[in-house]
Amino acid sequence: INAEYMGRDGRAIILTTHAMEEASMLCNRIAIIAHGHLRYVGSHQHLMYQLNVGYILRVAYPSTIEEDYIESSIKKHIPRAAVHNRFKGTIVFQIEKSDGCRPSEVFEIMSRIEGISHWSLSRMGLEEVFVKATQEVKTNDEEEVNINE
Repeated sequence: INAEYMGRDGRAIILTTHAMEEASMLCNRIAIIAHGHLRYVGSHQHLMYQLNVGYILRVAYPSTIEEDYIESSIKKHIPRAAVHNRFKGTIVFQIEKSDGCRPSEVFEIMSRIEGISHWSLSRMGLEEVFVKATQEVKTNDEEEVNINE
């Protein structure tokens, strides 16, 4: 192990897990291996920045409102919002940061859509970062590993 990865006393512990929240709490640096290759190494914040993590928009609506109305209303203003999942009376959208939609714009948009019971906007968590990193298909196996603080 390279000295830069070791703690103050010259020791390092390597923990393997799929539980990213656990990794975030226990580790000051996280490495993501995807398809057998080391893809990303860095702090929790660095990985969030490096992978251009966006937002999760959760929208709750009463049974009197059609799901299609909610989805089309959101997509009318945020065309690239992707439905992450749905369950009775709730739709969860994923909004990529690269889509250029700022949180203040989402607040404005949501204030104009009628019939929504509740909604929340949060940053994607480390679990979503992990999923995003592992879904990226790399065509060049000798691509440089991105190792930063």
